[in-house]
Order: sequence, then structure tokens, then C-alpha cells
Amino acid sequence: MQRSRGFVLFQAAVAVFCGLYLEAAYEISGFSRTGIAAGLLFGTPTVGAVMRVGIAFLAIFVAQHLITRFSRVFDWIVEHRIVLGLALLGVLVLLEVSGSSIAMWGTYFGEDGFRGTLFGMPRQVRSDEWTVFTPFSLSQVATGGHPVSDVIRGGGTDVTMVYAQPSWCMATLFRPFLWGYLVLGGTRGLSFFWCARAICLLLVTFECFLLLTGGRRRLSAYGAMLIGFAPIVEWWFAVNGTAELFIFGQGLVIALHQLLHADTPARRWLGSALLAWLLGCYAMIIYPAWQVPFTYVFGAMGIWVVSEWSRGRQREERRETLLRLLLPLITSVAVVATGVGYSIWSASDALQAVSQSVYPGHRFEQGGGLAALLPNWTAAPVSPLWPAGFAPNVCESATFIALAPLGVLLSCVVLARGVRSKSPDVITILLLAVYALLMAYGIWGFPPLLAKVTLLSNVTANRLPLPLGYLDVALLVRAISRLHANEANTAPAQNGANRGARACLSLAMLASASAALVLLAKWHAPGVVDTKAAAVLFAAFALLLMPFAASRHACDGTPGGRESWLATSALVVVVIGMCVNPIQRGTDSLTNNSMLQPIREVAATGGESDLWVTDNATLGQACVSQAIPVINCVNVYPNLKLWQRIDPQGTFEQAYNRYAYINMHLGSETSFQVPQPDLLDVTIRPDDVPKLGVTHWLSTEDLSPWNTETTRFEPVVSSGPYTVYAVTQAPSPGNKAPA
Repeated sequence: MQRSRGFVLFQAAVAVFCGLYLEAAYEISGFSRTGIAAGLLFGTPTVGAVMRVGIAFLAIFVAQHLITRFSRVFDWIVEHRIVLGLALLGVLVLLEVSGSSIAMWGTYFGEDGFRGTLFGMPRQVRSDEWTVFTPFSLSQVATGGHPVSDVIRGGGTDVTMVYAQPSWCMATLFRPFLWGYLVLGGTRGLSFFWCARAICLLLVTFECFLLLTGGRRRLSAYGAMLIGFAPIVEWWFAVNGTAELFIFGQGLVIALHQLLHADTPARRWLGSALLAWLLGCYAMIIYPAWQVPFTYVFGAMGIWVVSEWSRGRQREERRETLLRLLLPLITSVAVVATGVGYSIWSASDALQAVSQSVYPGHRFEQGGGLAALLPNWTAAPVSPLWPAGFAPNVCESATFIALAPLGVLLSCVVLARGVRSKSPDVITILLLAVYALLMAYGIWGFPPLLAKVTLLSNVTANRLPLPLGYLDVALLVRAISRLHANEANTAPAQNGANRGARACLSLAMLASASAALVLLAKWHAPGVVDTKAAAVLFAAFALLLMPFAASRHACDGTPGGRESWLATSALVVVVIGMCVNPIQRGTDSLTNNSMLQPIREVAATGGESDLWVTDNATLGQACVSQAIPVINCVNVYPNLKLWQRIDPQGTFEQAYNRYAYINMHLGSETSFQVPQPDLLDVTIRPDDVPKLGVTHWLSTEDLSPWNTETTRFEPVVSSGPYTVYAVTQAPSPGNKAPA
């Protein structure tokens, strides 16, 4: 099939950018491993670097060529997308591939390099994943997946709700991506958790955008890539139900559409069961800061689905269909509501402890402060390469690369056309209304009553870029589908001179817009945008804006028109997103770490009543992953009864009544300090240690000088800088605690 020369050049430019970006990520990763800068972009150019860029360029360019030149290839991929997704998932899980930053444990224990990291580098900033979530999951696998852990916080910890972990309980029915841990074990369970969510996110988003675009496949693929590989999605991928929000929320929209068009009793019952289950899954994410705004987004899309279904149908037909759906829906929702209710009731103590804690406690927000965050997206393309320069950190600064506010502006054009033709686009109106609501709350804030009524009192302004970014993409894709539906049939004829003049004007405007965005990024994030970053940003913006600047004549010379240009430009976002998290194989950095081997052996010879303390929560998390019960691992909700043993008067309750990383060290007096909201420093008298039931202390310090007449710290085994001390109560006159 004939393609324009301009489109071929555009594909080549995208392939060059992707190749160079991947090489930059590779070289930065190498520098973080070895401390040596070498390669094409960040050191002395090498033959290997040139070859890597060349191979990446050829692979990407040839893949683009096959998919766009032979439309049957793209159509075959789309038609078999479910089977291909399952096959890819099977291969990745078999190879134990994930995006976890678990290799950071090797660095923590003094290893050189990143064990098991195939590409990229583990992210220290994602400590809530590699330090907290993943060790907890591995501990659940090691201890049989009980709903109440005997290991976390030293025992008695509900794991079904707060930092929800794989467990054999009702709640896990609504968390399908945790099932892999229970069936496949720790390493492949981790792989399934990462890969299944990534693949499902792309497939579900594509399916949902097919509804938004009226079945336009290339445009839907464009939207799915902008969502699935967005920097904010990748930086937050492992925690807070980020991927699940999109999977279950968009899944509800798709399930509602399918249910309304179900034409047999079996399909109605199956559709009702699926809809109710997805509703339960969405509810069980339990992160209101994102659930509330996304409920508005997907609720608006649901209203549109019902509106589109009812259009053109007689009243009696609508009434008859709804009556047929009544019994399956009521039954399915009742069953799911019972399961969700039982799960919440079973974990009521843990949920109550969180709500009554000092931190995070029960939030009441009124909005405001979003305006300062809106330009964040202009620096997002370089966040995987220069993450250290972002403030307060790269995760909090992450956002979508959605060319905002282009989607809103084009949607306004769609509305204007709808007014003139007296056929308003319902979904555009609904999504813009939600956009305006969230933007108003984020920028100006709401009075207390309005914030409470809208439930936005649960939402902090720094969590709004995720729903707003999704709306930017959805509005952009919908507007393009409406504005360019008949573009291929309406392209005006142009002579060579006119085409040349228009091309020069378009390129000048493209360069100006890209430069303006780079300057905005430089103003907003001066610590990030140096000369190299500016060059990367300019190239990325130029390629992303090119499909909008290209003339109709240029676009119509390619299969699929402008949509092929858009899908090609989305590869820029795909490569950027791929470089956020590492491609990691296995979990050996933690599960087979030689530094932990002697510690595991000591724990294995102990009894069921053994209870450990470590110098800090990070070391505690390493022990927890080995099924060693540690009281000062990360406490995801307060352990008031434990600390009251050494603080019976509740003098320090304000300090330890919180989610906290806990550091512990011996001292002459017991006290609790809070250096930051999620960090607790505990100083404990030697004679107070047995009151906590502690039998072992893992430390980098010599604890023997703290022996007293009643409490002794006897070294058992050493591993590198770490020593395990047995805590015993036996009289030993003459040994006093130092002042």
C-alpha cells in the first residue's frame, strides 16, 4: 500500500528518537552500576553504543513499517489481542520478569550492580514497593497466605485491607492480580502481579477507547499507549491500586455497554455477574484519594453509555430490557455486596486503627494548590533519565504526557460544532463537566460543606493529576475522532508550491511550540532541564505534535490517515514509560541474599514465640520477607497495645499512633520521637526490651555494653556488619547500662 514520503521520514525520526532514548537509559543505568560514564551520549562514544542504537532503530522502524504498510498485520494483532496478551503473559511469568525494584536490596546489602536487572535500573525512590509491598507479599507466600500475619509487626496483623496482601480470604476474590502469589509462589507471583496488570491495562484501555472513538482502532491504540505508558502510571504502578483504577473502572464501562446489549438470558446473567464483580474490585482498591475523582470520570462515561443505548429505542423496548436485567443485577450486586461487606467487617479493627491514627488518620481536604502542579507534564519526558532533579520527588511530580490543554481546546471545538448542528456530543459535555469540577476543586478549593458533599474532602490536590491526565487523553482522543471522521474524503487538492509553503509554515509553528514547551519546563523545573534534557524535550514535543501540524495531504497519503501518525508518535511515550521501571528477572537480591543466610538459619532454629527487633524498618522488612517476625518492620497501622507495654501512661501515644517506619536503639531512657510523619525513632531501655517479648535483636552495633543485671544481649551469629543478639533475662551482677 502506498505511503507518503513524509510519513516514512516521520517513522524514521521516531525510531531514531526511541533508539537514542533507550541508549541514554542504558548508559545512565550502567553509570549507576559502575560509576563509569561510557557510551554515545554520556561519555566516550563506543562501537557498542552505536550498534545498540542502530539495532533499536532498525527494530522499531521495521515494526512500524510492517504494521502500517500491511494493514492486515495490525488488524490481525487487534483481532487476536486477547490470545496474544495471554501468550505474552505466560512467557513473561515463565521467565520471572517483572518491573520491581527489588534489586535495590542488593545495593542495600553491599552488592555490586543490580542482580537480575536486565534493562534499566531499580528505583530507590519507589521504596513503598521494594521496601514495603514486595517483602510483605513474599512473607505471605512464605507463611501460607494467612489473613492475619504472624510475621508483620511481630504478629496479629490483618493484611486483607491496609496494604492489601495475598491471602486466602474473601477480600482476595476482588484482587485478581494477587492470585499469582497464592498459586505460583513468590517469584512468579511477583511477575504475574506486574505483567498481568500491565497487559490488562493496555487491553482494557484499548477496548474502552473503542467505545469513545466509535471503533477506530488506530486512534484507540494511540489512547491506550498514552495511558498505559504514561510516566505517572509507571512511577506509581506497584502501589495504591494505580493500574487497578483504570482496569476496573474502564472495565465497568465496557461491562455496562455489553450488558445493555446482551440478547440472551445467559449473557445477561454473565454480564451482571461481571459488572458486580468489577464493582467489588473497584471498591476494594481502598484509596479514596484516587477512587473518588475517578468515580466521577467513569460515572460520566457510564451515563453516556446508557444514553447512547437508549437513543433510538422505543420506551417499551427500554422498559422490557431493564426488567429482564433487574433480577440478574440485583442478585449479582447483592452477592458481591455481601462479600465486600464481610471483608470490611473482618478487617474492621485494622481500618478503625488507621482512621483513628495521627497519621494518616481521617483526612478532610478542601482543595487548592493544583495550579503549581499543572506544568509538571512539560518535564515528564525526561523523568526516567534525570529523576533526582524533581521536587519534592519524581513520583509526586509525575504526570501524563497528554499535550494538555490540547484535548480540552479541541473538545470545545467539538462542542461549538455540535451547537451549530444541534447535535451536541454527550460524552464530551460530561467529561468536560467532570474536568471543570476537579479543576475548580484543585485550583480554588471548595467550602467545607461542598467538599464533604462531593466526597472530594478525601482528595488531596497532588492526587488530581492522575484523573485529570486521564481526562486529557480521553477528551483528546474523542475530539480527534469527531473532528477528523471524514478527513480522508475531504482533503483539498494542493499544488506543489502551496504544499511547500504550508509545510514550511507548519514546521515553523511546530518548532516554536516545542521550544515554548521546553522554556516552560525550564522555568518550572530548573533543576532538571539542562542542555541535554532540553534537547530530549524538544525532540519529544516535536514528534508528539507533528501529527497535529502535518497537512491533510501528508496524512492522507498513509493507511489510516492522521491516526497512523498519532499511533506512531505515541511510541515516544511508550519508550519513555518503559524506561521508568527496570526489566527485572527473579527475586534473588532478596530471597537468596548471602547476607541474610546466617540470619535465616538462626530464625529456623528458633521457636514459635521468637520475636525480633532490628535497628531500622528497612532491615526489618528484609527479615519479614524471610518469614521472621519483627515488631519494628514497617507498621502499616499502629500497634498501640505493644507500645503501651513500655509506655503504660500513654505519654508518647501521639508519636506511635501512626503508620511508620520504625528505627530502634538502646538508651538510658525509653522515648519516642517523630522526625517526619511516617518515621518513628524509638529509644528503649535495655530492661524494657523483654517487656515487648523480644528474643532477638539484629544490629550493626555492639549491644553487649548494654547488658544489665536482668537483661543480656548475647551475640549468636554475624553476617557482614550485622550481628544477631539473643535477648535473655538472667542475673549478671556488676553490668550496668552506660549513662
